[in-house]
Amino acid sequence: MAQLTIDPRNEDDYDTWEYGTEPVPGDNTWSNRKRKMQALVYGNGSQESERAKMVLEACGQDVREFLLGADFSDRQFRAEFGSEAEYPQIAIGLNHRGTLKETLKYMSDRGMLV
Repeated sequence: MAQLTIDPRNEDDYDTWEYGTEPVPGDNTWSNRKRKMQALVYGNGSQESERAKMVLEACGQDVREFLLGADFSDRQFRAEFGSEAEYPQIAIGLNHRGTLKETLKYMSDRGMLV
């Protein structure tokens, strides 16, 4: 009878593993190791955009900021996030999380806040 192995890519926290250090089934040495994910902030230079960047950095995120006018146009912003989207918009890892308030809720629910 063939033994079934667990594919770690199906685990809820798969995107938190460092590339090349994914857990091998039965190997518990990596069980609590988390990597720092990159946070992308699409802002307009407002106080809220600056606050988002500072909060994410304080929480240990590697932050990359894109600014309206320098990195993208308002038309591109609206095409990407919708006509009703507010500044700033934030993505953590590969996932769009929304406004600062929505992002903080996501981080709180996942124990990412210090």
